[in-house]
Amino acid sequence: MQNIIKLIGGTVLSILLVGCQQETSEQRGESQDVAALTAAYGEAWSSRDAARIASYHSDDSQFVLHVAGATTIVGRAAIEEAFKTLLADNPDYASRKTLVKTGSDFVVVEYEITTGPDRPFKIGETCFAPRTSDYSIPAIDLILFEDGEVAAKHTFIDTETMRLHADPMLSGGDCS
Repeated sequence: MQNIIKLIGGTVLSILLVGCQQETSEQRGESQDVAALTAAYGEAWSSRDAARIASYHSDDSQFVLHVAGATTIVGRAAIEEAFKTLLADNPDYASRKTLVKTGSDFVVVEYEITTGPDRPFKIGETCFAPRTSDYSIPAIDLILFEDGEVAAKHTFIDTETMRLHADPMLSGGDCS
């Protein structure tokens, strides 16, 4: 009897899960728009043009780098400046997507950053002095879209991998 109850419970759960996974054509259309926005945004990053990247962000967009000491950057102009600094500090910056999952108004992108800074650089509150040549850092972005623009970009970087290739120098202040 317990086996029959487990079988019925499992069947009901399976039916509920399948029902939750079905999308309407409207939802699929929204996901396709997000996929197109994601592709265009990725191309902007490949161009290494901070103004082009920032042009995909809304006026009140937020960029949140989830590492110790990082502050939320708000606004297209401030985000452009932050990306200019990031790209200047990492002249060999490149990335390779390993996984992309889209929803109706968001995308999650898992990727590997390849970089090899030639001078100290700051991430959050910590300055790092590079001690190896090019290396890869696992990262994940959660990007939220509103009205065809990036409303928020949350970036999660594996700082432990960074520590394997660059020595933390000091907290706060200038990295020069």
